[in-house]
Amino acid sequence: MSQATKGREVVRAVFGGALYQQGRGFYSALEFFAILRGATLLEKHEAEQGDHRVRVLPPREEPASYFRPSHDHARRLLATGEEVAYGVFRDEATRRAVHSLLRGIEAPVPGRRSEPDKMQLRHFFPYPPEAIHYDTVVRRGKLSVERYIFRGAGGLAHRALRTDPIATRLDATREGMRNLLSDSDSAVGRLLSALSDHDDRKALPGPDGEVQPFEDEVEWKSLREPDGDTDLVPTQWVELIREGVHRILTRDGPSDFERVDALVHWIPFCTAMHQLAMARRWLGEEELGPLVLDAGREASPVRDRARRHLNDSMGLLKKALFVAAADMGCSELTRGSSAWWKGSRAFFTGTLHAVGAINAAAGRRHFVLRPQLLQAVVHAMIDEPVSFEVFSRSVLGERLGLVADPKSAEQLGIDDLSGRSLQNNATQLLARLDEVGLLRTFSDSTMMVGVHA
Repeated sequence: MSQATKGREVVRAVFGGALYQQGRGFYSALEFFAILRGATLLEKHEAEQGDHRVRVLPPREEPASYFRPSHDHARRLLATGEEVAYGVFRDEATRRAVHSLLRGIEAPVPGRRSEPDKMQLRHFFPYPPEAIHYDTVVRRGKLSVERYIFRGAGGLAHRALRTDPIATRLDATREGMRNLLSDSDSAVGRLLSALSDHDDRKALPGPDGEVQPFEDEVEWKSLREPDGDTDLVPTQWVELIREGVHRILTRDGPSDFERVDALVHWIPFCTAMHQLAMARRWLGEEELGPLVLDAGREASPVRDRARRHLNDSMGLLKKALFVAAADMGCSELTRGSSAWWKGSRAFFTGTLHAVGAINAAAGRRHFVLRPQLLQAVVHAMIDEPVSFEVFSRSVLGERLGLVADPKSAEQLGIDDLSGRSLQNNATQLLARLDEVGLLRTFSDSTMMVGVHA
């Protein structure tokens, strides 16, 4: 077994899935949506042929199978230097209008400052569902639909959902996904479908049936013992993926766009925190250790602690991988190249920064909760508005292990930060909730956090 293969096996054993730098940030959510959109298309296609197998969140004992649309033509339109069939447009003004529209639904690339010049580095936000596509790369001048940036984090989240032991919740989640990811038949959706007709790699079988479903071996190995025989005991974050996705899909009120936006933040956040919990488990520690988050706008003792907790978390990831390498008879990995463990650790920091749980991509970093992630947390964790005290103590503190105020700090055993610093931090968190419309203050000074009508 090569050193690279050994490194991959250690990473999967510790974290329960293939978590690497290439798949960091929003890529994990894009992979997750690509799997489910492809499963929706396959399920619909087979139903039309008289075959009614479950493809959307299939039973745990079956491999995940799905179609893999590439959207390579539309993505080439965004990349400089790519050859495209410009003749599909009526005139240059039409092409420019379509180009601008596609730029409006383009997903951000984690940590990249310049625009990518390659089609495989341009990705669409997963709404409308017709925009969803799989990973691709150009090899020797030909398009190959394969894992290039999608490395398995989305597959881990997908497997977390389809192994949900609560049957009624799984059924509701499955139906919610079908509704969310079926063709929108919107104007933008029809345009994207028309563009996909010009792809080098077609999304669905034609008359000659050349397109076959893909069976995802990487997803199949996620959240399973290293020998693949039994499922790993899930962390609390796996359960939070299931609970949060179900609540986002089934709650009344949000538009489909709002549901997708919440999922795009919630799924990567939970996956990265699951990674940390698995590292803690391997080291024999409590999986949900308290993490202080900074809600302020300037340096403070709370920020210093949030920075220390982030650095400690990064150290735990490396330590768990090294201990696991020794336990699995691969201790030579700890003396060789660092790429096998640094790439996996970079998934953690890159993902949390992308979704708004870390303040910066590099430099002096600390835990935070940016507005869009705050919105995702509320959509995923709260049915009806709750008081700020309940939100900070029960939702952030008890459920997520995040410390933002004096009471949750006391509850989780952090007794060496001043009450004044923590109270100032809580006040700043209140202000952020108010800024994004998640806080309502009543005449008796009661402050309620939730999705308000």
